[in-house]
Amino acid sequence: MAAPTATAPLRDAPASAGRARRSPPSGGASELISSLVWNPVIAKELRLRMRGWHTALLLTGYLCVIGGVGYLGYSGIAASSSDVVQVGGTGASLFTGLAAAVMVSVALVVPGLVAPSVSGERERGTLELLLATPLRPAQIVVGKLVAALALVGLLVLACAPLFCVAYLLGGVGVREALELAAFVFVGASCLAALAMLASVSLRRVPAATVVSYLTMLVLAAGPFAAAYAWQAAATPESPAVTGTGGQGVLEAVSPIMGADALLNGNSACGTGGLLTPIVGNLAPPVINTCGGPGQYTTNLGPLGNWQTWEATLAIDAVVAIGALGMSVLVLTKRALP
Repeated sequence: MAAPTATAPLRDAPASAGRARRSPPSGGASELISSLVWNPVIAKELRLRMRGWHTALLLTGYLCVIGGVGYLGYSGIAASSSDVVQVGGTGASLFTGLAAAVMVSVALVVPGLVAPSVSGERERGTLELLLATPLRPAQIVVGKLVAALALVGLLVLACAPLFCVAYLLGGVGVREALELAAFVFVGASCLAALAMLASVSLRRVPAATVVSYLTMLVLAAGPFAAAYAWQAAATPESPAVTGTGGQGVLEAVSPIMGADALLNGNSACGTGGLLTPIVGNLAPPVINTCGGPGQYTTNLGPLGNWQTWEATLAIDAVVAIGALGMSVLVLTKRALP
């Protein structure tokens, strides 16, 4: 019995050494980066998502919807144009339609991707096993979130050829495309962080999914409706087009106002805002019906005047960081000692 006891450490030594070599670096300012680079949750989630047929079906349906919107938009523009010159100058209108479709579709997809991430582990009975691993709760939350956002990035990147058509038609530059990418990414991160908070707080996937979508609706329509009520109560006879002070900040919180400012901030007077073609005369007065950067600014107090979409971007980033931190705290309390 002495021989096996003596040779057991020798057999285990190479495996232990391999684990030691693969262990992530710790300490210092690189701890957060290390948790992302050495996070096995990201690799596992991406493998599961890419090996199944759900991702291919989602990508196909997504491209069909965005492509259909682009085709209908271009067909309408071509039908209303009298010559080739007018058709060649409609790239900005096509870009606006495609960007609006991407924003709406991403807002509908993100909660459904993130909400089942932790609550699904709890339903399958694997959350306790995941918490018993050397992974920290922050690594689990960040890994699940990054994997979902990677899929969203794939969906947006797949639409690049459609936006290239708008670029070739003219009226759209690289700056507009980069601004749209930043707005979509930060907005998707905000929705994903809120959905993650619902996922770690609730035990069932349906409940987490419903709460995630309700939170998205409240975030989009709540500040918008509050700003409209504030404006109507302040000046019931002649409401102003844009809000100032606290009302302006409320408008900036809503992604609807941020998207309207981003897509129509440089348009000409009388072209209408993002919701004007949809709701017509029913559009509330907080929707700007006259473009230009001057009417899409928000005063953030000591931080000065910002473009409305930039203020929305900053507010979404703060909300995302706060929701992500709360998700880590909630999951930490559930972790095994």
